[in-house]
Amino acid sequence: MAMLLSNARLIAGTAFDLPGMGYHNPKTGEMEGFEVEIAKAIAEELLGDSKKIKFVQVAPDNRIETLEEDKADLVISQLTITPDREERVDCAKTAGSKGTKT
Repeated sequence: MAMLLSNARLIAGTAFDLPGMGYHNPKTGEMEGFEVEIAKAIAEELLGDSKKIKFVQVAPDNRIETLEEDKADLVISQLTITPDREERVDCAKTAGSKGTKT
Protein backbone atom coordinates (compact mmCIF):
# COMPACT_ATOMS: atom_id res chain seq x y z
CA MET A 1 0.00 0.00 0.00
CA ALA A 2 2.84 2.41 0.79
CA MET A 3 4.29 1.89 -2.69
CA LEU A 4 0.90 2.53 -4.26
CA LEU A 5 0.47 5.78 -2.36
CA SER A 6 4.02 6.91 -3.07
CA ASN A 7 3.47 6.41 -6.81
CA ALA A 8 0.29 8.50 -6.56
CA ARG A 9 -1.42 6.29 -9.10
CA LEU A 10 -2.96 2.85 -9.23
CA ILE A 11 -1.62 0.33 -11.73
CA ALA A 12 -4.46 -2.04 -12.58
CA GLY A 13 -4.22 -5.19 -14.65
CA THR A 14 -7.30 -5.89 -16.75
CA ALA A 15 -8.21 -7.52 -20.02
CA PHE A 16 -8.02 -5.23 -23.03
CA ASP A 17 -10.06 -7.43 -25.38
CA LEU A 18 -13.33 -8.21 -23.58
CA PRO A 19 -16.05 -5.66 -24.42
CA GLY A 20 -18.22 -5.06 -21.40
CA MET A 21 -15.54 -6.26 -18.97
CA GLY A 22 -12.08 -4.88 -19.82
CA TYR A 23 -11.72 -3.33 -23.25
CA HIS A 24 -9.36 -0.85 -24.87
CA ASN A 25 -11.61 0.99 -27.32
CA PRO A 26 -9.55 1.67 -30.46
CA LYS A 27 -11.90 4.48 -31.54
CA THR A 28 -11.55 6.50 -28.32
CA GLY A 29 -8.29 5.18 -26.89
CA GLU A 30 -10.12 4.75 -23.57
CA MET A 31 -10.53 1.73 -21.34
CA GLU A 32 -14.12 0.58 -20.85
CA GLY A 33 -16.10 -2.08 -19.01
CA PHE A 34 -17.07 -3.46 -15.62
CA GLU A 35 -13.52 -4.35 -14.53
CA VAL A 36 -12.34 -0.89 -15.57
CA GLU A 37 -15.08 0.81 -13.55
CA ILE A 38 -14.13 -1.22 -10.47
CA ALA A 39 -10.49 -0.15 -10.87
CA LYS A 40 -11.53 3.49 -11.24
CA ALA A 41 -13.66 3.29 -8.08
CA ILE A 42 -10.70 1.86 -6.17
CA ALA A 43 -8.45 4.67 -7.44
CA GLU A 44 -11.07 7.20 -6.37
CA GLU A 45 -11.30 5.66 -2.90
CA LEU A 46 -7.56 5.29 -2.32
CA LEU A 47 -6.17 8.30 -4.17
CA GLY A 48 -9.12 10.68 -4.38
CA ASP A 49 -9.15 10.66 -8.19
CA SER A 50 -10.48 7.97 -10.55
CA LYS A 51 -8.12 9.24 -13.26
CA LYS A 52 -4.97 8.45 -11.25
CA ILE A 53 -4.75 5.05 -12.85
CA LYS A 54 -2.68 3.21 -15.40
CA PHE A 55 -4.04 0.07 -17.03
CA VAL A 56 -1.79 -2.82 -18.00
CA GLN A 57 -3.03 -5.67 -20.13
CA VAL A 58 -3.30 -9.11 -18.56
CA ALA A 59 -4.28 -12.43 -20.06
CA PRO A 60 -5.24 -15.73 -18.42
CA ASP A 61 -1.66 -17.00 -18.54
CA ASN A 62 -0.03 -13.96 -16.86
CA ARG A 63 -2.46 -12.53 -14.31
CA ILE A 64 -0.76 -14.03 -11.24
CA GLU A 65 2.75 -13.35 -12.55
CA THR A 66 1.82 -9.72 -13.20
CA LEU A 67 1.16 -9.35 -9.47
CA GLU A 68 4.14 -11.39 -8.34
CA GLU A 69 6.49 -9.34 -10.52
CA ASP A 70 5.01 -6.03 -9.24
CA LYS A 71 3.86 -5.01 -12.72
CA ALA A 72 0.46 -4.09 -11.26
CA ASP A 73 -0.91 -3.14 -7.85
CA LEU A 74 -3.97 -5.28 -8.45
CA VAL A 75 -5.57 -7.39 -11.14
CA ILE A 76 -9.27 -7.15 -11.81
CA SER A 77 -10.06 -9.96 -14.15
CA GLN A 78 -12.06 -13.13 -14.44
CA LEU A 79 -10.16 -15.57 -12.25
CA THR A 80 -11.19 -18.64 -10.32
CA ILE A 81 -9.79 -18.60 -6.79
CA THR A 82 -7.90 -21.84 -6.11
CA PRO A 83 -5.82 -22.91 -3.10
CA ASP A 84 -2.63 -22.54 -5.18
CA ARG A 85 -3.54 -19.00 -6.24
CA GLU A 86 -4.45 -18.05 -2.67
CA GLU A 87 -0.97 -19.13 -1.57
CA ARG A 88 0.67 -16.96 -4.23
CA VAL A 89 -1.42 -13.75 -4.05
CA ASP A 90 -4.12 -12.16 -1.89
CA CYS A 91 -7.59 -12.74 -3.31
CA ALA A 92 -10.66 -10.62 -2.73
CA LYS A 93 -14.21 -11.87 -2.61
CA THR A 94 -15.61 -12.48 -6.06
CA ALA A 95 -17.88 -10.02 -7.82
CA GLY A 96 -19.52 -12.72 -9.90
CA SER A 97 -19.37 -16.35 -10.84
CA LYS A 98 -19.43 -18.35 -14.04
CA GLY A 99 -20.28 -21.47 -12.09
CA THR A 100 -16.73 -22.81 -11.79
CA LYS A 101 -16.26 -24.77 -8.57
CA THR A 102 -13.00 -25.55 -6.79
